[in-house]
Amino acid sequence: MSVSKILQPDVQLLSAVFRGSDDGVFHELSHLAQLVGVDLTRLSHADMRDGVLRFTSDNCPSGYVNASFHDLFAPYFSAQAAMLDVRQDSATILELLVAVGATIRGKVVGVVGAHGGAGASTLAATLARELVRDGGGVALIDVDPASAGIELLLSLVGVPGKRWADVHGQGALLAGKLNSSLPLWHGVRVLSADERGGMPPQAEAGPNMIAAISQMNAWTVIDVPTSALVPGMPTNSILEWCDYLFIVTRSDTVHLAATHTLLSRLGSNVLASVVAVDVKSKNEAAHIAQMLAVEFVHTVRFEHSYDAALEHGVEPGERSRSRFSRDVNALCAYLEQVVP
Repeated sequence: MSVSKILQPDVQLLSAVFRGSDDGVFHELSHLAQLVGVDLTRLSHADMRDGVLRFTSDNCPSGYVNASFHDLFAPYFSAQAAMLDVRQDSATILELLVAVGATIRGKVVGVVGAHGGAGASTLAATLARELVRDGGGVALIDVDPASAGIELLLSLVGVPGKRWADVHGQGALLAGKLNSSLPLWHGVRVLSADERGGMPPQAEAGPNMIAAISQMNAWTVIDVPTSALVPGMPTNSILEWCDYLFIVTRSDTVHLAATHTLLSRLGSNVLASVVAVDVKSKNEAAHIAQMLAVEFVHTVRFEHSYDAALEHGVEPGERSRSRFSRDVNALCAYLEQVVP
């Protein structure tokens, strides 16, 4: 994954690079970079590419490396080089790599129900499963503090891997190690609640985890609680991390009225669109858009037997030829267009 353009919009740099002949040093650095989810590229001296963080073993004793940040990042990181022992100073090297990791991340998509029973969790899971087919890592995070666990929907109960209760409060998050510790569901890394609890209610808990996991995945899908749409709620900060937000609603009058109220509270800085469930025609979709005072609405069609199928263990996205899966594929294609 290349460095994002957050810090320097006109420069394309590799995340971290190594030059030198000390294979042992390169092996140790590669291990540390993997822990935090940062790509380390070995370059020859003839290769003119550069990185945000630069390591070289040239003119260093065996087992040592010089580390420095690119000059363009001097306002954010020290411009001076430091000679480090890759074994004794591994904690310092990890800190440097974590700093690089904070400048890179994949795309983050939130899915939130405008009301209970809208089908947001099912849509989020299916969306994540479909995005796997585009290549690159995909993660699914349930950030509802009151959730019983999206693992129930995905039939992941008892599958080895860490849940919210295992990863919260353990100090610095090493993105690579964290990501690989999560249960894998059809190519999707899943962070779920379980019987021990969900995401802690502290405002920083969700953003910290999203920051770490999104470093390791091309797409991170967030199953967002409805409370996040209410300004002042702790979960509201989750919206700031979403490159795009799908707001899911049913098409009846009562639920549309609730959706209209929530949309009026949504900040203009949040890129979002409405997904209406079980809309039967284009005319109905246009009518819903008019009622909600939005330009358009996406539509998804759950099969009539879909809820019963989920009750009997059929997982989201299992019926790849269903109308619902085709509609979710259309949402994926839309995301590719609107999320840079």
